[in-house]
Amino acid sequence: MTTAPVSRDTLTARRTRVRHLADQGLSLREIAAELGVSKDTVARDLAVARQADAADRTPDATPDSGSATDETRLNMAVTPRMTDDFAVLADAGLPREVAVAYAVELLANTYRHAWMKGLTPRRVRPTITRIVVQPEGEHHA
Repeated sequence: MTTAPVSRDTLTARRTRVRHLADQGLSLREIAAELGVSKDTVARDLAVARQADAADRTPDATPDSGSATDETRLNMAVTPRMTDDFAVLADAGLPREVAVAYAVELLANTYRHAWMKGLTPRRVRPTITRIVVQPEGEHHA
């Protein structure tokens, strides 16, 4: 099945709407249902929006502005496995920064969901036992 390309204006409007609904407290699944897109699309849109927000908050690299804080920069070693993982995500069209933001958000949302539903006590890492994968745009019932 061929889908029509999404215009930049439409994409920007959707990402703005996704961010607005998330700020209202809707879950990824609720936002996806509202907009008629997949939960993964919503998560990716939020990751891109948050990356843009973080970039907006990152101080300029001028002598007067000082250096970036731990809140705006993450410095860590990239292992060979992570390099391979980044290559896989790049094949799917995700730049490193977006991939990291998306992965962190996806994991954090999984934790929040487990805590909110009482599946594990708050501050206890839940064990992820199953992942459902489907092509983007398809909805899992």
